[in-house]
This record gives sequence, structure tokens and C-alpha cells, in this order.
Amino acid sequence: MRKYSSCSSLLQRIRDQHLRDAWNTQIEYIQKAWISLFFYFVVLLIFQCHNRVYNAWEGPFPMDLYQFRNHLNMNYNLFGFKSFFSFRWFLFQPEYIQIELGKNVIDQSIENTFRVFYGHYSYEKLLYTFNRVVEPMIDTSHMPLFIKFYAYKQSYPQIHYPYRFQSLNINTLRCIGKQLGISSREFIHCWEQQEQLRYEQETQRAQGEEQRRRLELIIEEEVQHQQHVYGHDINRILQGIRSASPRFIAQFRLNGWQIVSHDLLDYRCSICLEDLQLNQRIARWPCQARHTFHFDCMLDVLRAGNTCPLCRHPVEAADLPNAEAVVWLLLRTMMPNAST
Repeated sequence: MRKYSSCSSLLQRIRDQHLRDAWNTQIEYIQKAWISLFFYFVVLLIFQCHNRVYNAWEGPFPMDLYQFRNHLNMNYNLFGFKSFFSFRWFLFQPEYIQIELGKNVIDQSIENTFRVFYGHYSYEKLLYTFNRVVEPMIDTSHMPLFIKFYAYKQSYPQIHYPYRFQSLNINTLRCIGKQLGISSREFIHCWEQQEQLRYEQETQRAQGEEQRRRLELIIEEEVQHQQHVYGHDINRILQGIRSASPRFIAQFRLNGWQIVSHDLLDYRCSICLEDLQLNQRIARWPCQARHTFHFDCMLDVLRAGNTCPLCRHPVEAADLPNAEAVVWLLLRTMMPNAST
């Protein structure tokens, strides 16, 4: 008995030691994971990776001088642009900026221009110049805005970024055209064509969105109609009779009709057996014979079934109820007074 007790105690201590070792190993693993995550997070913040992705994806950000002044004032005064640690690290700040200066805004006078040379200015080549922007002042009179211009024919390649010309006003575009040697009439004509094309694209996009919205509404309407009229008809379900799909009927209601012209006055609707009249709405079944009916007559047929009344050519059919719904309908038909 004493031997059994001492062995049991020894096994219990060994088990407890294994549990403590496993727990300590898990705690150490969690600590290392948190330290690694914190290290990666600090590295991402220091190198501004999220901001670089944001600017590469959304840039350039078009601004005029007034907007650019407000942007700099906010970064300098509110978020502490020059401080080592500031809230701007956690924000998405536009850095790839397209500034629209306007005409006659840059000061070309030598006394307000700063030049940077490679080496001594008397014998080394010019790298770039800083030209003062006349309006507006950034903060106070001692903090004007300067634009950096690279010198002509530098030894290293320059980086070029695409411009969003559609965001520029007409005066800026005219100035660009003048610098490129394009006549005002030709430039305005090209600009008007681009504006017309952009307007047509925006109109088509808006019409497409409205068309999709209307289509979804009509689909939902047809689903409710089929459920209300045919959803409890057990005979249709057992015989496999299916309506046209709600999506097919919705597309038919939106785009599946035309107006009767003089060429169709000799035709007769095979559903209601009445002659087609001028300016009535008609529709054609998507079969090889293109059988023609009144629009409303064909709509009723599509809601009742998915085959052509003349040639039995099928269209996309609605889904049949699942087995559980069929069993429930059978029980309700056999026992109408049974509770659900």
C-alpha cells in the first residue's frame, strides 16, 4: 500500500511538472509572437508602409494652392509634421500631390530664387532651383511656399508621374496646350471630345446601375408573385409544371417587348386570338419560329409556365420547392385543419 502511494505521488509530480513545462513553453511562444507583431508594427509605422500603399493606390491627389496651403497648415500645426513621434504616423496622408498653380503665380526674379549646385557654384553644374510661389503664403510672412524645379540635362534619370488631366480646369489645360504648341481651337476641340466621352461613360454607368437596381426589384416582385399564386399548388408541383424563372421574367419585362408596326398588322396573337393593333406592345418567344404574342399575354404565359404555347420551346425555368416544402403541402392538403 505504501509502495503504491509513493509511486502514485511520483507520477503525479511528474505529470504536474510536464503541465508546468508545457504552460511555460506556451507562454514563451505567445510572448515571442506578441514581440514579433509589435516589432513588425513599429517597422511598418517607421517606414510608413500603409501610407505608401495609400498614395500609390489613390494618388495623385489634385489640389489647388488654397487646398495645398490648408493641407500643410494641418500637417505642421495640428499633427506636428516635424516631430519625431506624432499622430500623423497612424493616418493616411496624401504625399503624391498634383498641385494646380495657375498662371503667373511663380516668381521668376533672381533675388527670390535659390539654386543648388553639385559642389561649388562657380564651376559645378546646377542640380535644381527653388522658385517662390507668389500666392498664397503658407503660414506667415516668413514661411512662403517654394516649388522645386530640376535643372535641365541632369546626369541621372528623373522620375515622371502621370497627371490626372481630367481634374484640371480649362485655363490650366489651355496653358499646357500652349506650352506643347497646340492651337487653342484644336485643344478645345480635343478637350470637348474628352468631356463628351467622359459624360457619356458616366451616363452609361448611371443607367447601368439604375437598370440593375430595377432588375433586382422586379426579380423580387416576381418571386413574391409566384409564391403567392403558385406556391401552394401541389398539383403543379407533382406534375413538374414550372413557371419561367423570376430573373428571365424580370429581363423580359424590362427589355423583351417592342411596338407593333405596319408590317405586323396582319398577325394575330395565338393566346387571346385577337389581331395586333398599331402601337400595341408585343413580344416574341425565343424559339426558332419567333412566335409573336401580345406582351401582356406572353407575360401571363411565362408566369404560368416556361414553354411556348405553340411549339413548346422552353425558357429558363424557376426552381421547384424542396422535398420538405412538398411534404408540408401534402400534409396540409390531406389535413387542412392540422396546425402548422
